[in-house]
Amino acid sequence: MVIRNVTLDGKEYVLIPRKHWERMSRKSAVTSDEPVQIPPASRDGSFSLEHVRISLANKMSARRKAAGLTQAQLAKQARVRVETISRLENGLHMPGIGTFSRIDRILNRAAKKTAA
Repeated sequence: MVIRNVTLDGKEYVLIPRKHWERMSRKSAVTSDEPVQIPPASRDGSFSLEHVRISLANKMSARRKAAGLTQAQLAKQARVRVETISRLENGLHMPGIGTFSRIDRILNRAAKKTAA
């Protein structure tokens, strides 16, 4: 694969062939409304950090949808990028305590508005 660096207006960009971009973007874009599958517990019955991360992802996604928010709306209110919300909801990332607290507050507030 040929990769080129290009500088335009003082900003550096990386160019890759379209077929590679499409393959990468398909892998990163999970469009299903299905929850992320949690792997089985280990033989001794314990759960790993991956289990916690995926469980949190599924809960966050369900709460956001129940509150009637899009990922973009939640991201804007939480002052994070939409990509961050996507990665959290797909179990690819664990939020820091500050991000987690902001998202939790927003989802609680939105749920109260929806219930009223």
